[in-house]
Amino acid sequence: MRRTKLVILFLLISTGFVFAQQDMLYSQYVFHSLAINPAYAGYKEAVNANVFTRLQWVGIPGSPKIYSAIVDGIATEGKNVGWAGQLASDTKGASNTFSVYATYAYRLALNRRKDRLSFGISAGLSYQLIDRDKLVPYELQDPTLANLQGEARPDFRFGVFYDIPSFYAGLSITNIFANFTYAKKIPHLYFSLGGLLELSEAVSLKPTLLLREDFNGPTNMDINLFGIFADRVWLGVGYRTGIPFKGNLESIDKLVATDAMSFLAQIYATQSLLIGYSYDHNLNGWPATQEISISYTFKQRYNRLRNPRHF
Repeated sequence: MRRTKLVILFLLISTGFVFAQQDMLYSQYVFHSLAINPAYAGYKEAVNANVFTRLQWVGIPGSPKIYSAIVDGIATEGKNVGWAGQLASDTKGASNTFSVYATYAYRLALNRRKDRLSFGISAGLSYQLIDRDKLVPYELQDPTLANLQGEARPDFRFGVFYDIPSFYAGLSITNIFANFTYAKKIPHLYFSLGGLLELSEAVSLKPTLLLREDFNGPTNMDINLFGIFADRVWLGVGYRTGIPFKGNLESIDKLVATDAMSFLAQIYATQSLLIGYSYDHNLNGWPATQEISISYTFKQRYNRLRNPRHF
């Protein structure tokens, strides 16, 4: 009970000061790549719509919640230009951030095997609002917080994505400019990679890795292993931990440690409709975290690629 109160207190008071606000973690980052890397836009070479929600520490008042809707596709029959649009809502305690992004990606075919290298950039606007009703009493007496107003800030993301049929790697940076007065969003660097090992015509294994660096706390590392059955059912398990490259962690970093085991499932209900679910079991005794995603891929007359895609 004491830990729960500390978490609530942390979430509520953190918005009243200049606070380095982290990006939300994603267990389904393999299926929600555009949220962290704009170079992924148009990868499926068809119009794809994705809605996603993450509910962190379910049951704790003020716990982080994120909702996202993304549509992406290709702009030319040559398949070298990708586009995307995203709407997102990110709530942490008293802080509510609403964002909209437009994304452009350009893809190069490197050889006859069609190895691909993509570059992407997102330009957007983030609006942050502090809910006074969720501030603790002593914060309301602070004259600097007496007249909190919503703030709008421009933001940019940049990414590079390389893929072949059996391997991918990506590098991206987010939150390049979105700095708010009371909850500063700090840049995040992402490095991802994964591979595909076909065991038979019906079964494949897909290991993935994601490193997230915010230059402020411990580096986060996600390691996942998926089993893919008949290109229709994905079942996976993952492990998330923090890597303290920078020495001893501060007390607040210890409080919000992210060590967790993840259990993931993705099912193609049809060739175009993908439904995903993940459950994070936190190893530090905190309540579970859950994610739900739904994606739909619209076929195009010049889309000759096999659907579904493995990356």
